[in-house]
Amino acid sequence: MASALERVAALRERLSMLELKIEGEDLDGVKVLVDGRQIPSALVGATFPIDPGDRVIEVVKGNRKVRETVSIGEKETKSLVLTLPPGEPEPVTPPVGPTPQPQPGPAPVQGSVEPPSSQPTWGWITLGVGAAGLAVGGATGFLAMGKRGSLDDTCVDGKCPPAQQGDVDSYNQMRMISTIGFGVGIVGVGAGLTLLLTAPNPQPRETAGVRPWVGVGSAGVEGTF
Repeated sequence: MASALERVAALRERLSMLELKIEGEDLDGVKVLVDGRQIPSALVGATFPIDPGDRVIEVVKGNRKVRETVSIGEKETKSLVLTLPPGEPEPVTPPVGPTPQPQPGPAPVQGSVEPPSSQPTWGWITLGVGAAGLAVGGATGFLAMGKRGSLDDTCVDGKCPPAQQGDVDSYNQMRMISTIGFGVGIVGVGAGLTLLLTAPNPQPRETAGVRPWVGVGSAGVEGTF
């Protein structure tokens, strides 16, 4: 028995030995190959005999791999530490969302529409004011004429008795109002007609005519447009 142990010890001294250590993450299930041949995983971290010469050591797990060549002489013991690189992360499939809908573009800019001219409106307003002035002037003028007839019967040479002073004042007031009314009426009718006849009209009419009229106690404007 002692002789056998001595022979084993003598044989071991002649063998080449390799101490292999593996580092890295997630080492469960790694494969160790020496010159393309897988060795038991129990030898990882231990010292085991190996043939002398250039030996190719590989550590493989999935798509992770490390490889190194080590030269070992006879009766030589070497230590080798291999680091298994981390694996590439699995591609992440982005979640499939709803198909983007095309966004409506900006609304086309509508051409500006020129607002209708306000000149005809002001023309009719001015014409109405002028007609009202003529009506007031005509009415007060008619009353003033009646008052003048009464005063002529009682006044001599432009002189009236004191009892008629109230009628004289009323006559003078109505005469003044009549004059102002006719003045405003003439100016208003003239300005109104000017505004109406010079106003832009996109739809020309066949005929147009305006004619003011003044009657006893009334006045107005008539025409065709």
